[in-house]
Amino acid sequence: MIVRKRILAAGLVQGLGFRPRIALVAKERRLSGFVRNTMRGTVIEAQGSETEVDAFLGDLLSRLPAGAVIDSLEVEAAPLEAGEAGFEIRESEDEGRSRFSVPPDLALCPDCEREFFDPENRRYLYPFISCGSCGPRYSYMTEMPYDRGNTSMSAFPLCDRCRAEYEDPSDRRYRIEGFSCPDCGPRVAGFEDGVAALLAGGVVAIKGIGGYHLACLADEAAPVALLRAAKKRPRKSLAVMYPDLAALEDAAALLPEEKSALASAEAPIVLVPKRRFKILPDPLIAPDNSSIGVFIPYSPLHKAILMRAMRPLVLTSANLPGDPLVIDDDAAREGLGDIVSAFISHDRKIHKRADDGVLLFAAGRRIPLRVGRGSAPRPLRLSLPSPAPILALGAELKSTVTVVSGEMLATSPHVGDLEGFRSFEHFRKTVLDMLEYYGVEPALVACDLHPDYESTRFARELARARGIPLLQVQHHYAHLLSALVDGGKLDGRDALGLVLDGTGFGSDGGIWGGELLLATGSSFARLAGLAQLPLPGGEAAILEPWRIAAGLGLLGYLPRGRSEAELRAAARIAKDAFLSPLTSSCGRLFDAAAAILGFDRIVGFEGEAAMWLEALAAEAKRPLRLPEVEAWDGIALLELLSELAPDPRNLDRDLLAALALGFHVALAENLAEAAADAARRLALHELALSGGVFQNRIFMETLFEASRRRGLAAFIGERVPVNDGGISTGQAAAGLLALLSGERPSVSALSRAEASP
Repeated sequence: MIVRKRILAAGLVQGLGFRPRIALVAKERRLSGFVRNTMRGTVIEAQGSETEVDAFLGDLLSRLPAGAVIDSLEVEAAPLEAGEAGFEIRESEDEGRSRFSVPPDLALCPDCEREFFDPENRRYLYPFISCGSCGPRYSYMTEMPYDRGNTSMSAFPLCDRCRAEYEDPSDRRYRIEGFSCPDCGPRVAGFEDGVAALLAGGVVAIKGIGGYHLACLADEAAPVALLRAAKKRPRKSLAVMYPDLAALEDAAALLPEEKSALASAEAPIVLVPKRRFKILPDPLIAPDNSSIGVFIPYSPLHKAILMRAMRPLVLTSANLPGDPLVIDDDAAREGLGDIVSAFISHDRKIHKRADDGVLLFAAGRRIPLRVGRGSAPRPLRLSLPSPAPILALGAELKSTVTVVSGEMLATSPHVGDLEGFRSFEHFRKTVLDMLEYYGVEPALVACDLHPDYESTRFARELARARGIPLLQVQHHYAHLLSALVDGGKLDGRDALGLVLDGTGFGSDGGIWGGELLLATGSSFARLAGLAQLPLPGGEAAILEPWRIAAGLGLLGYLPRGRSEAELRAAARIAKDAFLSPLTSSCGRLFDAAAAILGFDRIVGFEGEAAMWLEALAAEAKRPLRLPEVEAWDGIALLELLSELAPDPRNLDRDLLAALALGFHVALAENLAEAAADAARRLALHELALSGGVFQNRIFMETLFEASRRRGLAAFIGERVPVNDGGISTGQAAAGLLALLSGERPSVSALSRAEASP
């Protein structure tokens, strides 16, 4: 019997060679019909024998091109078409709303890499070689659906030879939208001068896929120091790009999962512990850090540069503190011209910023720290569909934007910290892009509970302008929900979460940061919080952690550049509730421990003191066991440290390292015990982990093991960042639960979750 079926495939199905693969499979099955992209996804009509059409439906799932993901297939009968000549790929149509099919940027694929290195191939060493499985997507698109005319490649019409490949069903670039060749594609400028400048020890600006990088040699101190000065980044770690995976393996022992991630289409930066390096890059790369971020060339241009240099290079985003990644050529020349020796650029326009993604592997899990080029935007399917579209605007630091429609959720690439005008404008543009790309008209806007965040102010304005409800979500509750979304556990049932970070505005008006929370329905309860630390001078104590230890009377030495009078002043101020706000922050607890063990400088970037402490702990052969204390009394742990290290300058480095590791272990064991005790009382068996403190590999692995020994199954986000990059995901989830509960969200919708003992 002859049948015809209409199929809507939703998911990551555009810009990945999906239509050509469909056409090939349909022709193999001797079917007639067509395939085309629409705003809703990819529409297919297939006609032939019922047996072959049914087999074709199975092929859709089993023969996907690399990178493609089908989230749903809607199949219905369609009227038969008489006299149809074969199966064709039709032009795209703007039909309905987008179904979360915006493709991310993809790293150079093995097939294109073989052509790239083949002297007989006409694309030999061509810096823009691509196909349906690799190349830019999100960063050079202007609108959906994904067609050449809606990308930067519209400025480069196909030459005759490329046109022939595009129209040849037997060619692997058949109907692929973004490819080109040296005759018709973009061109590089400054390649030879740029490589020469790199090898001479200079700093070079390189235009990549999602923005400009600053680059220099990674194995010499002078170029790294020069780059740090240019970037105004004196101590924060830098990432190193190796010529290829083999060169990286010559330098460091990699886990199988790390190698797989580095060589994947996502091609992120992977944080590898220093102890696994056989040949370390220059010490200035990652001072006072236990890990080094490494990656390999993901674009053919980077491949060409590294192939010529044959040495590892530092690559870091070309932006100054407070500014977004540079993507405009004129802005790059104006802003970077005085700090670089040369430019390696090209004439393909970047429409959207995409920072490199960052992740680490620990406790047998893949932990994303930043979603970016290659990993975002990538949709997640929700356990519960939302009754109305939602827009969530994230926090102040590590900002991202999330949209929800139906059962799908998508989060933007990393936006950054909303500190300056340019960063905030980038944030505003990202909001509009996400709404437009995904065809979302939000019925609700979610944001942080903190009244002074720029994202909160913008949320209020947007909600007022559109006449829609505003939901302010407590920061740590959003962290917990982000872990539930990631784990496919957002189902409205009770869930226990341990959330540890720097600071967040509590629903009781306090400063939280070390919380044991119970999510229940559309609300939550705070079961416990770490013992509160005073912050003498407020923000000053975050920048100078010695103030926290001094305020507690636990600093046994005089920090560099400080006087005894300043230490006494910190102790006095600590008793003044107005001048010294209290916080349950686990991040500040780590800061205080670092200060007690010798960290006495001004913090230059978020988390620096805690990273210093982790790096010190990583040097230890074994921990110095600290006596047991009350589970949530972190101050007691600090008192123990102070007793054991009254003046760290007089202690052996090995002893300091053992103390640092002992602090990590004791805190993890105590928190695991508290969580396990709460789980037993609540008859729960799982523990969600979230918050920036879990970027600490030693602490996280210890806590996982401590939880396991107590019969508690801990889980953590493996697709959503564990830090504030996941806050918008959690806010969107809070909005969904509020809508499902039937309540009308408002500013105070979650404020009833008051602190409780």
